[in-house]
This record gives sequence, structure tokens and C-alpha cells, in this order.
Amino acid sequence: LLQLNTAAMNQTGTGQIMNLLSNDVIRFDQLTMYLNYIWIMPFTIILHFTAIIGTIMWQKVGISSFVGIGTLIIILPGQGILSFLNLKFRTMIALLIDQRVQLMSELIAGIQVVALYFPQGLILLSESIVSFNRLEDFLLMDEVNTRRFSEITPQLQFKSQKPKEESNAENQIDRYISRNGSIVLSEHQRLSDLPVYVKLQWVSANWINGQLPPTLCNINLTIKPGQLCAVVGAVGSGKSSILHLLLKELNPGTGSIILIQGSSKYNFPGNLSTGYFTNNPNLRISYASQEPWLFSGTVRDNVLFGQSYDKARYMQVANVCALTKDFRQFPQGDMTMIGDRRVSLSGGQRARINLAVYRQANIYLLDDPLNAVDTRVARHLYEKCIIEYLHGKTRILVTHQLQFLKRVDHIFKYLLHSDIDDSNYVKNIPEAEMTAHGRVAGRVYKEYLHNGGNNFTLFVLLMIFIISQIVTTGNDY
Repeated sequence: LLQLNTAAMNQTGTGQIMNLLSNDVIRFDQLTMYLNYIWIMPFTIILHFTAIIGTIMWQKVGISSFVGIGTLIIILPGQGILSFLNLKFRTMIALLIDQRVQLMSELIAGIQVVALYFPQGLILLSESIVSFNRLEDFLLMDEVNTRRFSEITPQLQFKSQKPKEESNAENQIDRYISRNGSIVLSEHQRLSDLPVYVKLQWVSANWINGQLPPTLCNINLTIKPGQLCAVVGAVGSGKSSILHLLLKELNPGTGSIILIQGSSKYNFPGNLSTGYFTNNPNLRISYASQEPWLFSGTVRDNVLFGQSYDKARYMQVANVCALTKDFRQFPQGDMTMIGDRRVSLSGGQRARINLAVYRQANIYLLDDPLNAVDTRVARHLYEKCIIEYLHGKTRILVTHQLQFLKRVDHIFKYLLHSDIDDSNYVKNIPEAEMTAHGRVAGRVYKEYLHNGGNNFTLFVLLMIFIISQIVTTGNDY
């Protein structure tokens, strides 16, 4: 189970795992008891036929004893055939048991969830009704003094960006494709720090075999060495699956995935077989997942992630990833322990530690790292980290932040199963917003509260809130 990739885990149901850990493990225990009968059976047959049948039955019955012996000889092969049929039917039954156990597990889990959240649902329903009534009363209020309300007057400026013209000329290079399918580079060139050329040719892939429509269908993508490519599209359109393809977590059904270190000009033959092709099997790929993944340890250990500590590079990474201020706020700085029952981190802190690009890689796969932080921090991460610090590296950024698309080198508009038109993403980017600041008068809040009920009603609501909070806190002790 620990060595399965993501695609295999998605096809392994809960019922199958539970059946393997319960019924199939018991079979191994029973095997030790019945295994000896395989070699005991021949000796038993010989002993019975010679000692018992040959002596006793012949003396007592005579020639009629051969009828019983013939019956045994006929029955024994039949038992062998029945054993093979039993094996076949047991295999079919095991599959049905897997489905039944998975269905029952999901059913029990669903019943537990319903039983757990049913009282909470009633409370939320009551609170929603109260909130709806309060909003209705507020909307029906008489017009109040709004002169002191803050005014918001956004000024949106739009600039169009002319797409860059690319040359169609492709230069021949001194590289060739070996017979085993890998693309070979000249031996005298070093590959450790060269940027990576990424090319996907008619790639189709699916997380679940046979499911239609497929997750990815006929994908063609070309990223030149050192470019920043933004992958945009609707939710569930397969943006993250493209990154999993490059990580080999999702196997391509058709098409070829080419990762080359070296020049940006390549001429590839059109008859490449399905699979991965690279001229450097030790290609270094760094991946920042959409859901931050941190392990129990210090903050520094999570940033280093097994790499040797270089103070200058470490402080530079902390600066570009906006972690310096967080280090000062932690009880023990970057040596603060995080994990279960230790210092808890906010979503933004987890996202920035997860993004920390301390490891030097050839390709950086960034799965929407700017989504969990605010606008100011997102701009800092994009400009200082992705644009400046990782300059010259091949970067693939999955994002919904349209304001950052203006400075990317290439936009991959993957809109399968979507009706969103992003052809004007780069054009419709606001340059600035002007906001007027003000202050709301205190009597407005007072009038707002009194429109929801009289003083007695407000007092009862306050007491109910205090009592419920005391009861909730008391349950923890």
C-alpha cells in the first residue's frame, strides 16, 4: 500500500483493503494447518489400499471389495476438479465481498455523519431563520444617515498586451533519439544547472481507467527552457493533473511527455511512442502541492526538506517567501516545532512554508500556491519568489489570480469541459484601485441592533450565547 502511486490508490476501494486485512490474512493462517495434507494424502491412500482394503476387505468380502475400490478411484479425480471450481468461485466471491464491505463501510460512515451532525443541523437551521429575519428587518429599515458611510470609488484601468510573436524557424541540433526511446545529449555537456524544455504531444490520461470523458484529452503543450507557464481554467478541468503527469503520478494513456535539458530549439520526430522521454534520468523536480503538506518537526526542517543547511541561501528563501516576519513571531523562531499538539499554523503560513523553494531544482511545479494568502503577500511571493528568485528556471504555475498573468511567458488555456472564455485574461487586468476611507457612526450600529428586536430580546440572545459558550467549553473538561 505504501508503494502505490496516486492513480493506483484511487482504484483501490476501502472494501478491498478491509477484505485483504481480514479474510485474506486468515487464509494464510489456515494454510499452515492444511498444507501438510498435500504430502500426507499419498501415504494415506497407499496405507489404506494396502493394509485395510487389501487384507481385511479381501478376506471378508472377496472380489466384491473391488467395487468400493473402483468407486474411490473415480471419486478422487472428481474432488480435484471440484477444488479447481471452488478456487474459481472463491475468486468471484472475494470480489463481491469487497464490494459489499465497501458499501457497508460507506453506509456506516454516512450514518455516523448524519447522527453526529443532525443536532448541529437543527441549530444551524434555527440560526439561519433568525439571521434571515434580521436581514429582512434591516433591509426594510427606513433610510438612515448615510453621509458618513465610507465611499468606495474604484478606478479600473485596463491595458492591452500584444501577444509576443514567435518565430516558426526550428534549428537542427546535434542530438538524436536512441533506440530505447530516451533522448541523448552530448556527454561533454553538464546537465545539472541547465534549464528544461517541456513538451507534451497529444497526451491523454485518466485517473480511472475506462471513465468517460477522460481527465486529459489530446493535450499539446510546449514550454521553452527558463519560461514561466501559467495554467488556467475552470475548477475540475484538469490543471493539477498536468502537474501529476510530469511527476509520473498519473500515467499517460496516449501521447509522449518530453523533458529535455539544453537548447530551446528542437525538432522531434512525429512517431514517438507513448511514455516519458528525457536526456537526464536524474532530473530534479520540485512540487508545491495545492494542499500544504508539512511533517512533524521544526519549521527549518520543513523548509530544508532533507537538504543541507546553507545560512545565506536559507535566509534568502525565507525573505522571498515572506517567512522572516513569521520567524520572529514564533516562540523559538524557525526552530519552533510544528505538528500534532504543537504550535498551530495558519493557512497562509502553511502555504508559504510549503512553497519555500530552498531545494535547487530544474523544474518547479507550483499548484496554486497564491490562493491561501492575502493579496499583498501573494504579490510579494509572485514578484520576489516566482519571478525574481526562480528566474531562469522552468516554472509551471497553476493559478486563478488573473492579475498575475501579465508577466508570464506563456499561458496554457486548458478549458476542457468548461464554457469560460479566457482569451482576454491578459487584457482585462486592473492596474489600480482607488478607495476612499471613512467611518460609520455609532448610532447606525445602535439603530441596526434595535431594529432586530427590543432590549429584552437582545438581552435574551446575549444570555443564550453566554450559556451556550459556557456549556460548550465545559464539555472539553
